[in-house]
Amino acid sequence: MSAAAADLLLRCQASLQSAAAADSHFQALAGGLQLPSRTKSLYSIMRKLLRLNDPAAGSRRLAQMYDLLGLRAVVLPRQDMPAGEAEAAAVQACYRLQELAHAQWPPAPGRSKDYIAQPKPNGYQSLHSTLSMTARQQLQQHNSSSSSSSSRSIASQHKRRCSLSCCCCCCC
Repeated sequence: MSAAAADLLLRCQASLQSAAAADSHFQALAGGLQLPSRTKSLYSIMRKLLRLNDPAAGSRRLAQMYDLLGLRAVVLPRQDMPAGEAEAAAVQACYRLQELAHAQWPPAPGRSKDYIAQPKPNGYQSLHSTLSMTARQQLQQHNSSSSSSSSRSIASQHKRRCSLSCCCCCCC
């Protein structure tokens, strides 16, 4: 990871962590927040670039590579609530965290997906938003139960690795 990329990710982590800590609505819903980050590997970038002229392989123009940097925000459920209530509150916290992120960094038009309202067939649930920053990042929000179950799914691992830029996740 370059020093500039590491610095950008650290600033984004600090900014989102600060916004969440200052937001009483988020604090009332969530039991905690984790913000791991990553950069896209050179191998993944090369694979994506080699598909540039092949629409059947999911081709993209270079300007459409939105996922060079990634930040995942994992919203943890409250431990002082019954499990069902804690899960519902964590889901609401995911949406609130997405609002906080969108207030800081404008979302790219047409680059948001709500997999909480419409889960994937393998049960994967998250919110994804590509945000405009110094470098493009995608915001993905998961709940902890979908994060751990989707971690076991090869398809979900591939999705996170190849389409993630700045990521926020809500976990129950």
